[in-house]
Amino acid sequence: MAEVLALLPDDPKAVGPYRLEGRLGVGGQGTVYVGRDGSGGFVAVKLLHPHLMADQRAQQRFLREVATAKRPESHGPSRSHSLSLSCLLPLTDHNGKR
Repeated sequence: MAEVLALLPDDPKAVGPYRLEGRLGVGGQGTVYVGRDGSGGFVAVKLLHPHLMADQRAQQRFLREVATAKRPESHGPSRSHSLSLSCLLPLTDHNGKR
């Protein structure tokens, strides 16, 4: 797993059922966090930057990224568990407030 940085004071502590434990990185689209699901498995949670939440083109790019990650032949880290359009977050299994 990539280096996990500490959560910042303004970062959410949880997203849906996932408890966030740190940051994996920040990019042009948003911030990627590492968290745990209810059974203790690791998940990566990506949240769009707040200014992109209402941008239709940014949402479409994000949804294409999620669709690519969900493909069985995808070279992404693992399969996508779920997608919330209200928050636009793909949740990816990494088991081994705005």
